[in-house]
Amino acid sequence: MFYIKLEDDMSLVITVRESIYRGDNLNQKIRYLLPLTIGDIETQSAYVYLNYIRADGVADVVVLERMEEKYNESYYQYALPVTCKLSKYPGEVCTWMQIYTGVPSNPVIAKSGECVLQIEDS
Repeated sequence: MFYIKLEDDMSLVITVRESIYRGDNLNQKIRYLLPLTIGDIETQSAYVYLNYIRADGVADVVVLERMEEKYNESYYQYALPVTCKLSKYPGEVCTWMQIYTGVPSNPVIAKSGECVLQIEDS
């Protein structure tokens, strides 16, 4: 399992690390932990997007899926969708999150810092 926690200063910190291999099903492997509130944003009602740039230079965005089970009652757990192509190529992957809530004409937006993941060749 691989856990990445969003800190109060909006940095992403890897708290538990295990190898990620090219082609891994990351839905079962990487969990993002977000506090119940982020500034003025109630995380439960927000949309959480993971932006990433793969090792081959291709950028993509996926909507993280909130899991029903909380982590230590202080964090929501989010997983990558099964269709995510983050592990398609070996090498460094740069990731960051954007959290949205509110109406499209006046959204509340929070952006995390960047976190680099290493994808190992299988």
